[in-house]
Amino acid sequence: MRSLLGGVPHEINIPEIRNEILILDFVDKIIDFHVWEEGPNTVMASCHLDVKGEASTSLIQTIFSVHGITHSTIQFNHCKA
Repeated sequence: MRSLLGGVPHEINIPEIRNEILILDFVDKIIDFHVWEEGPNTVMASCHLDVKGEASTSLIQTIFSVHGITHSTIQFNHCKA
């Protein structure tokens, strides 16, 4: 039933992922972050961040991948220095 409702898989540690994103030098703030299960082998994430300087989606995708997130959408708001 959790999968039908798009719940967070039990093995996904949301606080740990948030902390790993926040320690990246270019991340100023997490505006919005959601993780849900779309099917048996599909874990999705949506992440909206305030960033400064050169931001890297590939670093965030690597964090997601290490935690079993297979698909993601990442949005940056570039903060003024």
